[in-house]
Amino acid sequence: MRKRPFLLLATEFLLGIVCVREQLPAWGVLAVLLLVYTTPWKERGMRKVLFAAGLPGMFLLGMLQMQRQLDFRQQYLQKLTDGQEVRLAGKIDRIEPKTRCVYYYLKDCTVEAESQTLPCNDVIAYVSSASHSAGQILNIEGTISLFTEASNEGMFDARQFYQSQKIDFGIWVTKISRVYGKPDRYRCALQNMKKRANDVIRHSIRDDGVLSAMLLGEKGALDAEIKSLYQRAGIAHVLAISGLHISLLGMGLYRLLRKRLHTRYVTAVLATTVFLISYAVLSGNGVSTQRAVGMCLIYLFADVTGYAYDMLNALGIVVLVLLWDNPFLLSYSGFVFSVMAVIAIAVGANVL
Repeated sequence: MRKRPFLLLATEFLLGIVCVREQLPAWGVLAVLLLVYTTPWKERGMRKVLFAAGLPGMFLLGMLQMQRQLDFRQQYLQKLTDGQEVRLAGKIDRIEPKTRCVYYYLKDCTVEAESQTLPCNDVIAYVSSASHSAGQILNIEGTISLFTEASNEGMFDARQFYQSQKIDFGIWVTKISRVYGKPDRYRCALQNMKKRANDVIRHSIRDDGVLSAMLLGEKGALDAEIKSLYQRAGIAHVLAISGLHISLLGMGLYRLLRKRLHTRYVTAVLATTVFLISYAVLSGNGVSTQRAVGMCLIYLFADVTGYAYDMLNALGIVVLVLLWDNPFLLSYSGFVFSVMAVIAIAVGANVL
């Protein structure tokens, strides 16, 4: 079996994260076995350095990054309680209308608690109406709402889910004391485009909720009964923006530009890159979407530079980037299933 260096590096990094999260020395043993599997003493040149020093180095980096994220989160969570009045500042990343209120997803946040101002992970602000735009920075006052843990086995664990999204708590906004900064024109334009497309679908198609979910990532209009039918049939994944959508749209556009319109490599790659990133932001930029877009961008880079594209190595690079930013993604089933689906496809293709 051919050794994929980037996939092996990502695996060692992942094992380091799991070793800290689960506090199990067995994962360290697996990391050592993986190093032995690569047999660095049989390699030459950069591959010998990569396997002999890079793999244990990535294992330690995974442990350090996970511990750093745990310490950062604990620094402010230990000062917060459910129902506590706090002041918070953050930048609006995206806006999601709900039935009873509007969700502002805030990033680059700082929270003032116990006379201390501390940086924190992303926060959901619950407001009565959407009177602000993405890109604006808000100073708000409100009541902390901590996410609940699952009380029964098999029950939805809101705390684990939102922590895997790098969101630790919500805040019911009672006052917006200050708004500054200009709206992000790029995100606002995409949001308006999404709204217009959603309006066209709603007025043109009877089961508009399904198509909106499949194309725009907008599940607000999806009927609960229809969603339940998809889940019981085991095909609910088609309602999520994933690799299938990215491959059809992104690669379709790239091949259209190259083979039909005969544009230059650089022009086709730049146009496809802008389209993929814009579509990811427009559809909510979920983890599976980020994984798919990242792998497509690596494919485009390989094609324009003349390198061979390897699916598992590309997956390793993307997994490294995603886990470095948020090691808690390992608790998110969407990330796990997305990665395992690509591995299954790649291994199955090799067997066939």
